[in-house]
This record gives sequence, structure tokens and C-alpha cells, in this order.
Amino acid sequence: MIEITGEDLFNFAIDRQDVKWLMERLPPEADVKRSTVEYELQILKIIGVGWSISYYLTNSPQNIALLELYWNAVNEFSRDLKTTVEYIKCSSQPPAKSDNIWKR
Repeated sequence: MIEITGEDLFNFAIDRQDVKWLMERLPPEADVKRSTVEYELQILKIIGVGWSISYYLTNSPQNIALLELYWNAVNEFSRDLKTTVEYIKCSSQPPAKSDNIWKR
């Protein structure tokens, strides 16, 4: 049961629908960098869920187990995301001159 709860909390934390909803309500004339606001809202949501587990389950015997499940999932997600971004960056760059197969 605790595994399901941890997974549900993690999925809630990374779900982007409410962040997109908030971004749609940001006035077009707002003098902000929208990508930064969106990124920071998502980070705050992830941190807020983790903090909520600690705060609301302070005296619960499941507190530590749930925190470990949640933050391990966040850590794994972050590593996978970093790997994907690095792969995309490498794939989108033109080959270096030394990699040119037509060079004689």
C-alpha cells in the first residue's frame, strides 16, 4: 500500500496539467520569462509534495518509508531526464570536423 501511495504522490508531483493551467492564466503582458516561471512552478510542486509528506506525517510510522520512496523516485526521474537531455543535445549537434567521413 505504501508503494502505491509513494507512486501516486510522485505522479501528482510531476504531472504538468496544473502548471500549464497556471501558465495559461499568467497575463500576456507580464514582464517575466515564462519558461523560468513554468520551471520554477514545477520544482516548487515537487518540493512541496516532499515537504508535505514530512510535515503531515511527522508522527506516522510510514513517514520515513514514504519519504524514501518519493525522493528516490524524484532522483531516478531527474537522472533519466538529465540523460535524455544530454542525448538530445548530442544528437542535435553537427558532427565535429574530425568526425567528417568525407575528409581525405
